[in-house]
Amino acid sequence: MIPTNYQLKVTDQSDRMTESVNPAEFERMKNEIVQLHALVDWLNTKVNSLTDLTLQLSASINSLQQQALTPPKEEPQFCLPERWNGEVGSPYGLLASLDMQFECQPGRFPTARSRAAHLTSLLSGRAQEWAAALYNSKSPACNDYAAFVAALRKTFVPPSSEVGAEARLLKLRQRERSVCAYACGSVDGRPLQPYPV
Repeated sequence: MIPTNYQLKVTDQSDRMTESVNPAEFERMKNEIVQLHALVDWLNTKVNSLTDLTLQLSASINSLQQQALTPPKEEPQFCLPERWNGEVGSPYGLLASLDMQFECQPGRFPTARSRAAHLTSLLSGRAQEWAAALYNSKSPACNDYAAFVAALRKTFVPPSSEVGAEARLLKLRQRERSVCAYACGSVDGRPLQPYPV
């Protein structure tokens, strides 16, 4: 259809063309006008689409510029805990330090595997050899921090019944002295005398 603003209004019959128009030529021109109208509509759609994309890109650029101007948040710094060998003491201090570090610096150790690897780097001696064996055998525990810690505790931390027995032994007393002091030797440089039975 030809837009109304392109149609000519003829009011005076004397201005009419007297030449006859070939109907085939008229139909061809009419089809070309229809095609041009469709092309203009298509181009308008494309221009609108490009305008929308330009606005989106502009908003993204503004957002990125704001992020670039905002200083990054400082994560707290942690000192590395002492290495633990699996024999002296317990891993609880090391594990607590790592839990705090993982909580405060989540981007530094984002996966369970990276956390297990970091813990492994803080082991030494028997504990490190144990962790290396797990890693070399491709143990699933190396991909699951909680499972890795559970396996570490099961291997190196005595059950609570043993810890309880040890604590009770340390509390035993022989009259005024602890059993440990009694077993170690003397009082004020004098050898201990056995108690009468």
